[in-house]
Amino acid sequence: MKTIRSRIGKTFTAFFILMMAMALISCGNSSQSTASSAAKTEEAYQSGDAVSGNTAVSENRKLTKNVTISAETEDFTAADEAIRKAAQDAGGYVEYSDLTNYGNARSESIAVRIPADKLDAYLQTVENACSVMSKSEQTEDITDAYNETESELKSLNAELDSLNAMLGKAETVEDTISIQDRISDVRSRIESLEDEKQSYDSQIAYSTVSISLNEAQVAIGSTKTVGERISYGFRNTLHAIGTFFVELFIFLVSASPALAIVAAVTVLIVFLVRRSNRRAQEKRNAQAAAWNAQMQGQAPGQITGQMQGQAPGQMPYMAGEDGRNLPPSAK
Repeated sequence: MKTIRSRIGKTFTAFFILMMAMALISCGNSSQSTASSAAKTEEAYQSGDAVSGNTAVSENRKLTKNVTISAETEDFTAADEAIRKAAQDAGGYVEYSDLTNYGNARSESIAVRIPADKLDAYLQTVENACSVMSKSEQTEDITDAYNETESELKSLNAELDSLNAMLGKAETVEDTISIQDRISDVRSRIESLEDEKQSYDSQIAYSTVSISLNEAQVAIGSTKTVGERISYGFRNTLHAIGTFFVELFIFLVSASPALAIVAAVTVLIVFLVRRSNRRAQEKRNAQAAAWNAQMQGQAPGQITGQMQGQAPGQMPYMAGEDGRNLPPSAK
C-alpha cells in the first residue's frame, strides 16, 4: 500500500514540474514576441510610415457637408441678390427657391449648391449680406458606401468582360441565350451603380447650403416716412386684391367640372318646382272657372239655398259629379 502511494506521489510531482517548465517557456516566448513587436512599432514610428499612413487615410475620406442658415434682413431684395450672385461667382448654383409674402413681410427658402472648397468664403458672404440668427453644419462620412460601390463596379465590369469572352465561344443556342441574359442583368446593375457613384461625387464636390431668409418686420414703419408707408400699404393692398382674384380664377377653372354638375342639378330642381307650381295653379283656375260657370247657370234662390247652413266666412260649396259638395279650391 505504501509502495502505491509512493508511486502516485512521485508521478504527481513529476507532472507538476513538467507543467511549471512549460509555463516558464511560454512566458519567455511571449516576452520575446512582445519585445519584438514593440521594437518593430518603434522602428516604424521612427521611420515615419505610421504617420504617412494616417495622413493618406485622412485624405481619402469621402465627406459631404450640409449647412442650414436662418437669417433676417431689413433690405430683403439686396440680401437675396447678394446670396444668388455670390453662389454664381463661386461656381455654384441655386437648386431650389420658394418666395412667400406674409402681410407686409417676405420670406424665402433657398437651397444653394456650392463647391466644397469655396464653402467657407460663401458662408462669410451670406453673413455679410444679412443677419444670421442660427446656423448648423452637418458632415457625413460616406467613404464606406462609396468604396463598396466602386468595388462592386470593378467586380461587375470584370464579370462583363468574362461574359463577353464566353459569348464568343458559346456553342449552343441555350448557352448563348443564358449568357446574354446574364450580360443584360450585369449591365443594368452597372448603370445603377454608376448613377449612384455619380450622385456621391456630386455630394462630395458640392456642399448644400439651405437658407431661410426673412424680411424683418421692424424695418417696415420705423425707417420709412408716412408717405412711403402709405404707398407701401397701398401697393400691398392692390397686390393682395390681385392675388385674391387670381386665386379665385384658378379655383373656378380647376373646379369647373364639379361646379357644372351642381349648376345643372340646381337648374333641373328649379324647373321641376316651377312646373309643379304652374300645373297646380292651372288646376285651381280650372276648378274656379267650373264653379263660376255652375253658379251662373243657377237661379239666385238656388245659390242662396246652397249657402244656407254654412258658417260665416266659409266658402260656398258646389256639387261634384258624384253628388257631393266640393269647395271651389279643392284640388
